[in-house]
Amino acid sequence: MTDITTEWARCQDWIQAAVNEAEGLFLIEDIASGVEQGIFQFWPGEKCAAISEIITFPRAKAMNIILVGGDMNELLDMIPSWEAFAKYMQCDRITGGGRIGWNRFLKQHGFKVVGRVEKFI
Repeated sequence: MTDITTEWARCQDWIQAAVNEAEGLFLIEDIASGVEQGIFQFWPGEKCAAISEIITFPRAKAMNIILVGGDMNELLDMIPSWEAFAKYMQCDRITGGGRIGWNRFLKQHGFKVVGRVEKFI
């Protein structure tokens, strides 16, 4: 059995690269702390990693994929595991955000683009 600390160290560069694209929302230390506290879920792969969180809205519950990095094909292979975990957590959807380029790519894999806007103040 692999220790989570070992896995984190192995995958940290992929998570850091994703943090760098997150427009100042997180530092890697925030993600590590959130994983340790159980706020975030850490999804290590052989050549990739992802971070998710569970969000409860008044009328829905979502597994939100907040950071991904590394091998895209391997990340796509994680989708069935994400779906199973989301169902286990009684979520009715999986959400995520990212660069515009993800839209066309993810649509091919069953995702629907619903849009996001942001204004820095």
